[in-house]
Amino acid sequence: MDDQDLRLTPTHGSEEHSGTALGVEVRQFWWLALGVLAGLALLVGLSAQFGFVSAAPWAAAPVALVLFFLRSQRGKPPGHALDLMDQLLTGGHARPPMPSTSPEYDDTAS
Repeated sequence: MDDQDLRLTPTHGSEEHSGTALGVEVRQFWWLALGVLAGLALLVGLSAQFGFVSAAPWAAAPVALVLFFLRSQRGKPPGHALDLMDQLLTGGHARPPMPSTSPEYDDTAS
């Protein structure tokens, strides 16, 4: 039996997945942590008034919203969330508003 060289296959796991914790990017992990904290705060605040069972769905809402947002942003370019918010707020208009044609605001009339 002749000795064969051990073949090493380079894997770039640390380079491909740097900045992740439990498969979640660190930037996104902060959103998830804030959603969980908001849910816990709602659970504590509402359970005193309405009871635990009635407060649980309201407390789960922030976590569900954050998870839905993070899931919808997966695979998108980094500025996609801001562009989407801008499109929803402005109606998708990328140009500045048209100048007013009203005579009371017309600078060229004088």
